[in-house]
Amino acid sequence: MNVQLCDRFEWLSLIGRSKYALPDHLWAERNIHLKFFKRGGGFIAFNFNRKVSLGLRLILSFGLRRSGGFFVDNLSNLNKINYVIRSFRSAFDLFNFTFKLHYNVNLASAIVKAINKYSNIYFSVLHARVLELKGGYNYIWRRKFNKKARNLARKFRKLGGAVRSVCNPIKLIDDIMECNLSNPFRQGRYLPQSYLDRALVIKGLKSRFYNERFHHFIGAFLDDKLVGYSYLSILNGYGYISRFLVHENYKGYGVSEGLMASIIKFLCDHGVEKVQYGYWDPKSAPGVDHFLKQHGFEDGPELAVFIPFTTKGFSMLRSRMFLDNVYHNVPFRDGFKKIMSTLFKNKYHIFLNSLLFRS
Repeated sequence: MNVQLCDRFEWLSLIGRSKYALPDHLWAERNIHLKFFKRGGGFIAFNFNRKVSLGLRLILSFGLRRSGGFFVDNLSNLNKINYVIRSFRSAFDLFNFTFKLHYNVNLASAIVKAINKYSNIYFSVLHARVLELKGGYNYIWRRKFNKKARNLARKFRKLGGAVRSVCNPIKLIDDIMECNLSNPFRQGRYLPQSYLDRALVIKGLKSRFYNERFHHFIGAFLDDKLVGYSYLSILNGYGYISRFLVHENYKGYGVSEGLMASIIKFLCDHGVEKVQYGYWDPKSAPGVDHFLKQHGFEDGPELAVFIPFTTKGFSMLRSRMFLDNVYHNVPFRDGFKKIMSTLFKNKYHIFLNSLLFRS
């Protein structure tokens, strides 16, 4: 296979040719974008962050509550994943990628089969929060949202609140910064500089909202003043909610619930089948987790896979310096079976039993 470093336009072209690309793969999320392609056609695309930490050379597809990894034009090309992994062996200490078990059973099956030959693969479970949008907005409003969520969303509307998609969010930068700075300490930690530094916020807006085909800025307004907002990405029937933030002084107005209800309606109107709101561990962010449960979000299993190439990379996993919940010294085959049997719902056993553990 040949390899090509992609610019933004080439990467968008690949995304447009694949029904397996997700919002995780969009340009703004990673700093390296590669295409591995065969002479006869077909490709594997892979986006990641290249980092050096404590002298270790890392390929990271997971970080900042956003996953990444492979996508292809055809599932048959996933049998070349091992070629991709081997191509990084001489230059890096640790290789990481993720994939969503809850998104596409056939895709997850193909990925697992492709890498199941490795004996030195380790993994951790990511707690994605996902909401199935089957049945349409009215069904979700009645059956998924609880009574409190519905009442607060109604309160926001009664107070004159409105939610709309904003074409050029940079023009709202003053209100955006006011929302961010109204309480820089949220969910038990300080907001990062990408929220607090005006120049970084503008840079992020320009980077993300270069293409309204994929990205949307959804704002909540009271008296035409922005009091809450969220970034929303949509690709191949999958939505991703990020930067969901409400002005501290307006939290008693039902802004969060009004904003979330409108986002879900927006997604349903655009034919989205499933939406994700980051990765939240109930222990570390109980407030967010409770809010999401009120709106029907459930745990969607996702795996972060780690392949150490060197002794240093292996030691990093062993010392739990990279992720606290890595399953150390567990071969991928046995560990995956253990996770599947104890954590995931029955529907995820369909491909597990039929593909992974037959002799």
